[in-house]
Amino acid sequence: MKKLLMFIVISIMAMGETGETDFNMKEKENNLSNEKLMFQYEMNKKEPWGAVAGTFLLPSVGHAYAGNWGRGLKFLSGEILALVLMANASSDNVEKYQYSNGHVYFIGEEGTDNDWLIGVGAIALISLRIWEHIDAYKTAKNYNSNLYRSLIINPVVLPNTKSIGMSVGYSF
Repeated sequence: MKKLLMFIVISIMAMGETGETDFNMKEKENNLSNEKLMFQYEMNKKEPWGAVAGTFLLPSVGHAYAGNWGRGLKFLSGEILALVLMANASSDNVEKYQYSNGHVYFIGEEGTDNDWLIGVGAIALISLRIWEHIDAYKTAKNYNSNLYRSLIINPVVLPNTKSIGMSVGYSF
């Protein structure tokens, strides 16, 4: 019985040393792997102010840069709708001129009284543009956080040195 007990104790100690050595190697591999993942994250992340600049140049380009074309197209369609509303409201007015003594005089405009729609369209367009810039910034930030989560969360099995067993941890 003493021999069996001695064999078990020596086996456990030998396994503990081997596990610790394996753990150190695994830790080095994980550190190298994490460095590669962080490099990949840094290379693929999107600059939020770059998304804002893209949106400033052309509508929905910032969202496309941040990887969300669909959201950018919604903003673009809203802006086009506001422009159509303004153009439609101003197109039914007719300018009246009078010719007298060899000169042309502007009398005024005639048409329907929907000129207020031009103001509504302008306010809608300005509001959408401001909202689009803010949203492009947030979309790029969300892209970066999702990229970080997808690259960095990797399960690592860590041996428990105080007792016999294993535990699971995550690297964030």
